[in-house]
Amino acid sequence: MIRGRLPGVRRGRQARRGDGGTGGGTGGGSGGGSGGGSGPTGPTARIDFFTVGTGAACEDGDGSPFRYRITGSENPTLIKFSIYFDGRLGRGHPIQFQADPSFSTSGIQAEAAGTHTYRLVLQGPSQQEITRTVKVC
Repeated sequence: MIRGRLPGVRRGRQARRGDGGTGGGTGGGSGGGSGGGSGPTGPTARIDFFTVGTGAACEDGDGSPFRYRITGSENPTLIKFSIYFDGRLGRGHPIQFQADPSFSTSGIQAEAAGTHTYRLVLQGPSQQEITRTVKVC
């Protein structure tokens, strides 16, 4: 066995097999570090779309149609969400629970003339919020 320093090799901490690994790892030695951190675990959900009105410049006062789709990652995913109309919880649209991992729904909310705000709030298992404004004549 040869003792001493090889030219160009610094003294210091020797790399060990498997060194590194947290948040991306640095490797070092053969069989070095492992990959980066992981994303969220467990069930997640997201709002795919939330539309209000027909797209007209001024909607009919009889009711502005709204549609939305929420997709969950695992079945069964307990999805908790609320729909607010002008800051109040919409009648007939309380906090709802749904076991289906992907669902679409539509409805109509009659409003008086003026500008109105619709807000879809996804509360669980993930958080997301989308706000839409519609003008009613």
